[in-house]
This record gives sequence, C-alpha cells and structure tokens, in this order.
Amino acid sequence: MRKFRPAQSYDFVQGTFVANPTTPKRNTKPTNALTKAIEDYVSLRGGYAMRINVAGFYRQDIGYIRSGSTVGVSDLIAVVKGRLIAIEIKTGKDTQSEAQKAVQANIKAANGVYLIARDFDQFRVELF
Repeated sequence: MRKFRPAQSYDFVQGTFVANPTTPKRNTKPTNALTKAIEDYVSLRGGYAMRINVAGFYRQDIGYIRSGSTVGVSDLIAVVKGRLIAIEIKTGKDTQSEAQKAVQANIKAANGVYLIARDFDQFRVELF
C-alpha cells in the first residue's frame, strides 16, 4: 500500500500553494547495505557499533568543507565483549588508501583489532 502524498502543500511563508518535491530515493549501495548489516549484527550480538562519517560536504557560500574526523579512520567502531574493534568496509574493487593503511598499522601496533569487511559472511567468521 502506498502512502498518500498530496501534489501540493501550503507554504505559510509565501502564502501560496507549492508543488511537493519528490521523495528522495534511499541509498541502496552495497557498501551502505553491508555497513548497516554489520552495525545491526554487532548490536544483536550484544555489542555496540557506531558509524563514523568522514565525508565532507559542500556549502554554496564557502565551497567544500572537510569533516572534522581523522583522515583514514575506520567506517565502523565497535565494542564487542569489552574489545574495541575498528571495521573498514570495502566492497567491489574498493581498496584501502594510504591513510587507512597507516591507521590500521597504528591500531595493530597498539594491540587493537582491525577488520576489513568485504562481505557479511567473511566479517562474521573473523569477528566471532
């Protein structure tokens, strides 16, 4: 069953009816789907996972703005059974950048756990 969506809505600021914008499509890229699946799986197993967004954004007045995150940081940070785990998501032909390799080396040097998840089954085997 489809949701009812009127063709126009009333803009109280302009005092007129305006056409409703089309509903944005959901992002169904394989990387996003895998990230969400891993985040949900860790939570279901009693862990905690948070997505780290390192993408910048564009503002018309000043241009491109980098995010405040450290370059190369993992896509997901999880805590499972008291262990902090960095999870990098790579699908298709994606490869690690030099900054990501440096972060991986630093985490491993500190006896941390760093996983590169290429698909869900491989991730499950490596995590548990």
